[in-house]
Amino acid sequence: MKILINEQQLKLIMSEQPDSRFPVYGLTDDERRKVDYGSELEQKVTLGLMEIGATFLPIVGPFLGALQGGYYADQEYSKGNKKTGVVIGILSILPFINQIRSFIPGLKTIDQEGLINLGNKLSGVVKTPLTPIEKEVVSGLNKSIPTIEQNIDRIQDAIKNTIDYKGQYIKTYGKIKFQDLFNKLIKGDITKQQYIDELVGGLKDTYNKIKFGAVAGIKFLPQEEEAITNVAKQIQSGKVGDIFKLLLTVNGTQQEVTIILKNYPKTAFDMAAKNSKDIILVNVQNVKNFSAEKLLNTLAHEAAHIKDLSYRSTKMANEYESILKNIDISEKLIDELTLKHGAESAEVFAAKKMYVKWFTKYQYHYMEMLANNSKVIQSLSRNIRTVVGDFGVPETQKMLAALKYGVAKGRDIDYYLHKFIGMENAKYIKQIKTFNEDLYRDLLKKLTKQINYAEEELKLYQQY
Repeated sequence: MKILINEQQLKLIMSEQPDSRFPVYGLTDDERRKVDYGSELEQKVTLGLMEIGATFLPIVGPFLGALQGGYYADQEYSKGNKKTGVVIGILSILPFINQIRSFIPGLKTIDQEGLINLGNKLSGVVKTPLTPIEKEVVSGLNKSIPTIEQNIDRIQDAIKNTIDYKGQYIKTYGKIKFQDLFNKLIKGDITKQQYIDELVGGLKDTYNKIKFGAVAGIKFLPQEEEAITNVAKQIQSGKVGDIFKLLLTVNGTQQEVTIILKNYPKTAFDMAAKNSKDIILVNVQNVKNFSAEKLLNTLAHEAAHIKDLSYRSTKMANEYESILKNIDISEKLIDELTLKHGAESAEVFAAKKMYVKWFTKYQYHYMEMLANNSKVIQSLSRNIRTVVGDFGVPETQKMLAALKYGVAKGRDIDYYLHKFIGMENAKYIKQIKTFNEDLYRDLLKKLTKQINYAEEELKLYQQY
């Protein structure tokens, strides 16, 4: 006689065996009995989230480290506080799922810390009444349990089908690029199959993938932005021989970058990142008269080079180095021909044309575009605090809205660009527009994303 069991039943049996690699699925009667605090509605929602999340956190938890609530949930679960971990883990991810946000408007006004507090209340760790906004969220959760379950299942299935590819993908493209892809899956911007295809298929063509992705720019974490700002101040007051340290996250791991202040020929460089050695060289005689804004932007540019994964493609790294070598050859040739034939000679004119050709290739090379675009995006993130300090939250919101409208409609946005990203970066955006309309539009898309993020930040400013 054959007894047929489904996959879920098999895993449950397996979980009860010694040294099983499967977590216990579902809730025990004892766990259900422990949900006996709060109103009847709160208990119902807590049980619903626990039933959904019983299989969720062991699988998805390691992917949620970038979220404050996800990190807290994983810690609680690891310590054995499974109810708290599961409830907070589910709550922390819900605001990022577009479909859930539309069903529960209250999720748009509560931040990760607020979700942790709500999770602690629902799981009984904190026994205080819910606030009005928490009650609104709980009511929405109660009506959306089936939808939440569908979305969590979608995310779980995608992860289970690609878990063996995650490590290699991060090794190739870095943790931040993986997190961006994972965020798209959570939001519902891409389907489960698109996520799987990108994760698995993305490993087949490193060069083209890096080349395509480079123009987007690298995102700096808040602590990296702060570190870059602090080191820029140290450089401004520093002298030849000084050495400073800058902590950056490179390919998912924290690395200490050494900043060395020296004097080089004026024609050499202002700053130069040595990607393979985690070093940034600073030419003191060139940067000593830089404005604070220009110095900060230059350092951010070089920091982006350090974080850049393009050097992992031998083809791209060789291409970039070849351009730099030809610029150097052109500069030396101009000097030699000027001495030999005179500054106005046809030979010098031809050498200058060659220099312009190679310098243009350098200026708009993918790796330079990546570093410059990162600098622009970071400056908007950083300057939002300054603008709020100067104009207040309501006026800043109006200015951001005007900037976004101007970007979308192709209107004059110089005034707002100067306020939010500074004159140097505004000038760079104009140069891109002149050089290539497609690259310009791509950069504006990235800028719009950062504006949207800044608008969400300002909503939190208003709450506190």
